[in-house]
Amino acid sequence: MQGLARLRAVPESFWKHAIKTGLAAAILAHFCRHLPLAEIQYPVMGLTATMLSSHIGDVIKAGWGRLGGSVIAGVVTGCLLSVFGDGAWVGAGAYLVATLVAEVLQYPAMTLQAGLIAGLIVAVPEFEKNPWLYSWHRVTENGLGVIVAVLVAVLIWPEKPRDTLQKNLVQFLEQSQTLTQACLDRVIQDQRQDLGAEARLDRLIKLNQSSEDLLNRSVYGFLGRDLTAENWSQLIADQRRVRRHLTSMVKILEEQDLAQRFLMLVRGELAAINDQAEAMIHALLRAIENPTHKFEVEKESVALETSLEKLKANLQTLRQAGVTQDFSLEVVIYSYDYLHSLQLLIQGWQSIANQVMDEPRPGIIPPLKQWQLKFPARRQLRHFGKTAVGMWLALWLVQLNQTSWPFGFYTVIGVFGGMQPTVGQSVHRLWYEIIGMGIGAFLAIFLFSTMGGDPLGIGLGVFLTMVLCQAWGVMPGLKHGCFILVISLIAQTHQFNVYVAGRFFYTLLGLVIALVLNQLLWPEITSNQLTPKISQAFGQFATTLESFMTGLVPKFQAEGKQDLTTDLTQARKTLMSHRTMVKEVHLDPIDDFSISQAERFWNFTLSYETAIFRDLLLLEEALQHPESIAPYKRFFGHPQALAYPLKTALESIALGIKTETQPDVTLIKTLADAESRAIQHLKTARERGVPRKYELDAVMGAIQLFATLRELSDNLQQMIKDWPTTSKS
Repeated sequence: MQGLARLRAVPESFWKHAIKTGLAAAILAHFCRHLPLAEIQYPVMGLTATMLSSHIGDVIKAGWGRLGGSVIAGVVTGCLLSVFGDGAWVGAGAYLVATLVAEVLQYPAMTLQAGLIAGLIVAVPEFEKNPWLYSWHRVTENGLGVIVAVLVAVLIWPEKPRDTLQKNLVQFLEQSQTLTQACLDRVIQDQRQDLGAEARLDRLIKLNQSSEDLLNRSVYGFLGRDLTAENWSQLIADQRRVRRHLTSMVKILEEQDLAQRFLMLVRGELAAINDQAEAMIHALLRAIENPTHKFEVEKESVALETSLEKLKANLQTLRQAGVTQDFSLEVVIYSYDYLHSLQLLIQGWQSIANQVMDEPRPGIIPPLKQWQLKFPARRQLRHFGKTAVGMWLALWLVQLNQTSWPFGFYTVIGVFGGMQPTVGQSVHRLWYEIIGMGIGAFLAIFLFSTMGGDPLGIGLGVFLTMVLCQAWGVMPGLKHGCFILVISLIAQTHQFNVYVAGRFFYTLLGLVIALVLNQLLWPEITSNQLTPKISQAFGQFATTLESFMTGLVPKFQAEGKQDLTTDLTQARKTLMSHRTMVKEVHLDPIDDFSISQAERFWNFTLSYETAIFRDLLLLEEALQHPESIAPYKRFFGHPQALAYPLKTALESIALGIKTETQPDVTLIKTLADAESRAIQHLKTARERGVPRKYELDAVMGAIQLFATLRELSDNLQQMIKDWPTTSKS
């Protein structure tokens, strides 16, 4: 029953991908069934490695990497062999040089293949050690597998990234409109029940991540440039913007019910906005499906903007009449923050609508990324050095036992597969490869005894191998599992079982060698890296906040020395990498008790890293409205008065994470006092009637800027209060 449940959990798209790959394997088997073993292996490996992903961008990238990497390896290894001979150390050196050439030339897709082929040229006594001829055969034989893979990927159930992106966009608009309607209905109907927003917000996050991942995979060189020209990256950015402001509205309503009392003043206008937003989103959905409805979208967008202006006009009238003075400052702050978030959310929808309504301009295509040389980082160099040592050891063993190790060069392949960036990942890869190769070997023996080397049986075997690896969560072991199955069934050697067992054993030996060397030479332990990396992230947050606030100093504004639109893309990538690393720590060779204690600390810091990252995104957007800066200074004093304690707290927390000790608790009072002074400043300004001198948009923008800084302050205070106990506390 559990096995059936695992199979049912396999996504529908993966079943299609497995069928396509199985069909490609059957086609290749038909062409290669009369070839000798030596000429079968590389077409099969080229096909399998190229079709590991269902995304056409990844397929092209992998195929190009195998062909280009083979060329680099042939040139480098040919030069070294002609000068130094064919010793094991020459193979290790060839690997290192070929890998560095691919890295320096900024061709990461070629790096692995360049190093692998460089080692195999030395390992395999083929073509009388003629590296030029060997490399040529590798290019042509890999090319056969790559061509079949690309043709099948393009012609059979071809991936349509634009359709998937549009489908995700439609779901995002539906979900965001439904949640916005729930937020507005709570005010309009004066409700107090839970919005149940968490599941919808999670769904919005997953849709954003899915679209971003698909776009990144679909754009490679000239491939996918139509998506770039259609500005899908901006559409995804607008979706994140909508989600961010929708999250703010949800938090205000769920955490601060008192905002609803003020918002009841404009209940009728909010109801009109609610109805008009629904009409605009529905028109936009129809326009996405059928472009002839674009004019309807423009009409509904203008109507929604009119409803928003009516709300602001009514609220401005109430301000001038002094009605808003009857509410406390806290109520006004939260209410204006809510309304400003609603306004920015609507602007996000309108930006999406404008992108959808704009006609594609294929003549205006962004230029290709400029090619440049870049030397690898120190950590990469250490990894390449370890792999080179593993290469030397594998080649030495192969050459030492040339006659008794008929498949010894698979050990070289195993070293490459097992040498992962961290020890934990090498352990993980070892177990995945054992299971994946086991599945492939079992199916190969079964199909050989029942169907022989029939191409349809080979395609069926690949399909079953892929589905079983996906169902059991061992996809990293898929490639070698397919290698064993397809090569053995096509070749049908006289000692079939010996070949299958030999391929399994020698590949496993290479994986073990890689694991041992990874542990002995410059071991990279994920759990040792995670704490310093999170500490660096908080330190970078402090630097980012300082750059934001420095831009508000008049002399810097005049000189244009600061750019307030600091790109937080790298911070997003860093946060995602930290989440991935937390999942990997269980693979480290550390006792469960230590991991459990440390994991609590990492989850704690990551939760606040996520919250503070979101605060900085909101702060960045708030600072892009210059009309709000002047009223902010009149209402709350200079932003530096609150920002400086925030920067100090971030730096202290970064140091506390690094040393695993609680930051200075007096910072809690410092931050609270800074908030109190800002509130008192606003109270005084309110008593003097200062806010009435500014337009409503400027007032709401200034208050949202303060609300964002205060939320950041509250998060930092709470983080210091809740600091968990660690081994160094």
